[in-house]
Amino acid sequence: STHRKHNGKLNMSKPVKIELYKQAIDIAAQKPYDECIKSLKNFCSSKFLELEKHENTISSNSDKLSKSALKFVIEQYSVFSRESIHMLVDAMLRNYDWPELFKELQENINEERGKFTNDVPHLEIMRRGYKQDLNIDTDNVSHCCATNAFIKKMKHIFNNNDNAYSAGALLAFEGHAIAEFWNIDDIINSYN
Repeated sequence: STHRKHNGKLNMSKPVKIELYKQAIDIAAQKPYDECIKSLKNFCSSKFLELEKHENTISSNSDKLSKSALKFVIEQYSVFSRESIHMLVDAMLRNYDWPELFKELQENINEERGKFTNDVPHLEIMRRGYKQDLNIDTDNVSHCCATNAFIKKMKHIFNNNDNAYSAGALLAFEGHAIAEFWNIDDIINSYN
């Protein structure tokens, strides 16, 4: 069976979910640009609840976690942040033949490199803040298995030879950046 019950909720198998996601994306793609983007953002918000502040298991329970558990989460987030700039560069290089996407990625990378922060890269601001304000040195943090698997999957997605697929992944990646920052802010506040 492709469906099974867990804790009273109907869960679908991965192939069924993927097919439904593809259908939803195909429907959104038929709409005018602004409606398409709005539909995709709504879709992501409804299907990937962990990205939403009130649904994120860690940030919504951060006040109940130990200081060492919070430190671990912050360290792993720093690993992801460090790798994300490289993923954007890989995606930009992979999509050189799609000028609009290439230009958007180039602009995003320039912002990450410090375009609006007096040429101080965002990653360096984050590293300094963790070290100075939290006494957490993130320079030599190793990936845990889950972080490593996530980064490996994201690199695979961003290096896909289908430009539209990469663009969709990048939209999801960037579209949830603010919610991601709210989540990490809750975790950092609990750590302090």
